[in-house]
Amino acid sequence: MTYIKNPPRVLHYRVWIGSGGVAFVAKTMRRPLSLDPIGSVATACAIFGLAGFAMPSAQAAPDPNEICFACHGDKGAKGVSGKSIAVDGAAFGKSVHGELKLECTACHADVSAKKLPHAEKLKPVDCGSCHEKPVKEYRGTVHGMARAGGSTVAATCANCHGTHDIKRSKDPDSRTSHANLEATCGKCHGNEA
Repeated sequence: MTYIKNPPRVLHYRVWIGSGGVAFVAKTMRRPLSLDPIGSVATACAIFGLAGFAMPSAQAAPDPNEICFACHGDKGAKGVSGKSIAVDGAAFGKSVHGELKLECTACHADVSAKKLPHAEKLKPVDCGSCHEKPVKEYRGTVHGMARAGGSTVAATCANCHGTHDIKRSKDPDSRTSHANLEATCGKCHGNEA
């Protein structure tokens, strides 16, 4: 077997065989690239849809977010504009949405695994599609009314709750836990006299 030392990031394919057919997930990883002819044949079989012959045993379905984390899971990931596109997978896994095993596309509805890479500028997340009552209440707050009036600096759901690491309000680590409200609100209101 031949290995390339210090290869660049390479695509690694995982194949799952289940009742729904074959699913492929591409993931970038830094590891030695095998040039083993047997491994190459197995990879070719998987890529060309002959995975049933290369991998006779079925595996559990892939985590649908693995496709997203292939790009966004790298701490140094940046978009074309140079802005960070990194998502901490461990923090997401411990978040309320991660614990519920929600797919990234539950919030990022304009992204599709069938059309990657996706546009860098995504539509704003609509928290109200799942959290209708709290969003309705938000609209009656000073922040909600300011947003409705055209303010672009008034707090949104993400400003107070976070994005990919949201905790339940009762969780002591939550930004909206009573013990953390001063720090959360102070990010915007801390410099007022």
